[in-house]
Amino acid sequence: MLSEAELLPTLAEISVVFAGFASLISVIAGGSSREKIAANLWRLRGMLETSVLTLMFSLAPFLPAKFGYSSETSWRMAAVVFSVAIIARVAYKICIRNQPSLINPIAAWSIGLLQLLGALLLLSSTFWLPFEMVVGAYHLLLLLVLLVSAYLFVRVAVSVLAPTEPEP
Repeated sequence: MLSEAELLPTLAEISVVFAGFASLISVIAGGSSREKIAANLWRLRGMLETSVLTLMFSLAPFLPAKFGYSSETSWRMAAVVFSVAIIARVAYKICIRNQPSLINPIAAWSIGLLQLLGALLLLSSTFWLPFEMVVGAYHLLLLLVLLVSAYLFVRVAVSVLAPTEPEP
C-alpha cells in the first residue's frame, strides 16, 4: 500500500501523462469545424489547467517540510493553498463565461460545483479535523481534480477521433 507521501508523485506523473497525450491528440487532429475546434481548445485548456494543478499540489506538501516545518504543518499549509487555488479557479471560470456552444453547460457547472465543494471541504477540514483526515481530504481533492482532467481528456479524444461530416 502506498503511503501518503508515495502517492503524490504518482498522481503528479499521471497528470503529466494526461497533459502530454491531450496535447498530442490536439496536434494530430485533422480539419474540423470552427466551433468544434473552439470547444476542443476550451476542453484542452481546462485539462491542462487541472493537470498542472494536480502536478503542483501533488508536490506542494513537500515544500514547507524543506524549510523545517513539521509534517502536519506542511500538509495543513498545502491544504489551505490548494483550497484557495481551486476556489479561485472555479470563480474565474464562472466570471469569464465565454465557453463555446458545444460545451455542455450542465457538465461544466457540475464539474465546477464538485471542485468547489471539494475545496470547501478541504479548507474546513484543515482547521477542524485531525491531521490524518486533512491528509485524506487533500488526497480526495487531488483525485477529484485528476478525474476532471481525465474526463476532459476523454472528451477531447472522443471529439477529435469522431468522424466529421463533410462540408457542403
